[in-house]
Amino acid sequence: SSLTLAKALPKQNFDGDFRIVPLLSSAVRSGNQSFALVIADDREDQLNHVNRLQALGFSIVGSGASVREVTSAINDSTGVDLIVVQRTSASQMQDVVEQLQQIAKTAVAPLLLLATGVDRPALTAEYRSHPRISVVRAGIGDEVLSSVIEDLLNRAAGGRMTEAEAEIYAIESMSALRDIAISNNEVFNISDALPALRDALDTRYGGTRLLIADILALMPDHQAQRKLFDASLVNDDEQQIDLLERVAASVKQYGNMAEPRHIDALVDLIMNSDGDIAEAAARVHGALNLPATTAVQLIPR
Repeated sequence: SSLTLAKALPKQNFDGDFRIVPLLSSAVRSGNQSFALVIADDREDQLNHVNRLQALGFSIVGSGASVREVTSAINDSTGVDLIVVQRTSASQMQDVVEQLQQIAKTAVAPLLLLATGVDRPALTAEYRSHPRISVVRAGIGDEVLSSVIEDLLNRAAGGRMTEAEAEIYAIESMSALRDIAISNNEVFNISDALPALRDALDTRYGGTRLLIADILALMPDHQAQRKLFDASLVNDDEQQIDLLERVAASVKQYGNMAEPRHIDALVDLIMNSDGDIAEAAARVHGALNLPATTAVQLIPR
């Protein structure tokens, strides 16, 4: 589920595919930053691969000796663009590949398998025709590693995106996610997009940010509604009214999932603002259907 793989969206039919939401949500990230994951038996190998990938411009999602050890990091990530694997035997490498392909966020991520001389022939034969898996000798130099990775990313999805390409595909992906959220299609788990959308709401601007807010408002999840609350209660935000409207829409659709701190801040906003902002905040307050004691605080004295 990588940003680079978003290039392949127009060419593939993902109807009913559990990978589509993670794939789309990974493209929502700001810019063309690339994320990598490392799985290696030895801690020293893990650190070595992490350092080499960082030198090539990758941000590291996590590292560990097994899929189990990195599952939490995968779940918390907005996407994975490359996975480097080095295990003791060919069978262990194959087990890792199978496990990663069962996880939505890594199912379509390019895999670089670093194998010993003994295991390399069998793994090469196994994955020779796989477009998203490359098998190379463990211990290759930095220049060769860089070339292999670029070749793998090119084969998997046309290479890394430029900043402009990333922005175009981000907008297209957000539009697709909004359509999925509106359709309420049980085949697609829109909540898989939540980590990426929450992060993007803090980094995106203008109409793109409001598109993200639209998707969050369509998600029946307390984290989505609370993220909208957090963003809408920032007093100097030029999009505050628009964000408050998205909060009201979420509350009307899915009920009150706010925390006490949100209610307190909302009441404070109503009491200490005027005009359109006060009216928008009051609409949120009305949608929350709070006890009468809370409304009393808003009565002028």
